[in-house]
Amino acid sequence: MATRQGFTIITNCVIDDERLGGADKLVFMAICRYAHNKTRKCHPSRATLMKKASVSKKPFQASLKKLEECGYIQIERRTSNGLKLSNEYTVMG
Repeated sequence: MATRQGFTIITNCVIDDERLGGADKLVFMAICRYAHNKTRKCHPSRATLMKKASVSKKPFQASLKKLEECGYIQIERRTSNGLKLSNEYTVMG
């Protein structure tokens, strides 16, 4: 399996935030991995993010909610011709 070279930058605020658990931080890390450096936006599939964060569906959904509530990400639900597309995630701050 090929690996992607480089680094993923994670804000210290997320690392230091005691409201967040390990799964929350791993999901944030996975989102940051795909975020564009300038726009901070990305739209990987839920399956991809769950795999990269090593979490199952329920903890993943809880982590997205927590990260959004804490202001670390914004989630835009996308559709095209009535079909659901992958969400667009924006990394904040």
